[in-house]
Amino acid sequence: MNVHELEKLLKPSGKSIVIVDVREPGEYNAGHLANARLIPLRLVIEQAESLPRDCPIVLISRSGRRCHRAMSWLLEMGFDRVYRLKGGILSWKAHGKPKEVD
Repeated sequence: MNVHELEKLLKPSGKSIVIVDVREPGEYNAGHLANARLIPLRLVIEQAESLPRDCPIVLISRSGRRCHRAMSWLLEMGFDRVYRLKGGILSWKAHGKPKEVD
């Protein structure tokens, strides 16, 4: 999904969506999407069962590579509504979208 598609999902509509940032803690703390949950790529398989199966999951990484791998793993584990932000957080920033900093 691209930045504009993600923005549409994020608009208040009563629908639940889970954003999972698969970068490392230092990257996440430097700036992430609001309400994004940090699960570094190396922990995705281990923490997958803590993710809901009844709403879309959007994966975000720096450029999109790590979330592509995480998406493959989650789909193999039976999650069926898994998406990734094309271009990752770099694309989000390039579009001038806000991010939170810890």
